[in-house]
Amino acid sequence: MPPRAAASPAPPGALPAGPAAPGADALLAGPAPDGPAADDAPGPAPADPRQRLVAGMAQALEQRRYAELTIADVVAAAAVSRRTFYEHFDGKAACFIALYEASGARCLAALRGAVDAARPWHSQVRQAVAAYLGTMAADPALTRTLLVEVMQLGPPGLAARRRVHAALAGWIGAVISGSPGRRHPLPPALALALVGGLHELVLERLEAGPGDGVAGLVDTATDWVLRVAADTAAPGG
Repeated sequence: MPPRAAASPAPPGALPAGPAAPGADALLAGPAPDGPAADDAPGPAPADPRQRLVAGMAQALEQRRYAELTIADVVAAAAVSRRTFYEHFDGKAACFIALYEASGARCLAALRGAVDAARPWHSQVRQAVAAYLGTMAADPALTRTLLVEVMQLGPPGLAARRRVHAALAGWIGAVISGSPGRRHPLPPALALALVGGLHELVLERLEAGPGDGVAGLVDTATDWVLRVAADTAAPGG
């Protein structure tokens, strides 16, 4: 449903040293550099216990469904103590929400790194859609778990979902509205609808099972975003 702007109190950054599931690496490794070549980028920041726990949650979800997951599974994957867990989270839902928000921040970092601000807005849309879907396709099983389970966590989960959607929508709206050649700003409500719609497209594809996967949605999703974000005046504007 991860980074430069994670919405959680202490945003997760790099993965801890040691083995980790591919999904954890994809979501928590930190944003790709925006400007310099990757070889010139600084190395991963040292992991702290909270980062280890968030990565541990991602790793544990590779083995068990969220409903079956225990705190013991998370601390084992993170290689920290139960006491350390409770120093950072009040339960597994809070740790899961931190992972969900890290995923959102990772997607936002991928968007920022992929889009060329000098290109026309419709070109930027394709760049953004390809980067966004590519990030979500890095670990389809974990992506599905995050998108589905966050809505089962009651008000805290829904609040986290709103924060992630709002951050993504804010970026989308600002980029499209400020693109060269764009005459009309993208209304905030449409930007938010784009985020929700993309997530539904991804979830539908994941539920459908084997096929061309989430990455195969790039053409369809790009066409849909271009239609929704058409450069026209808002009604009554």
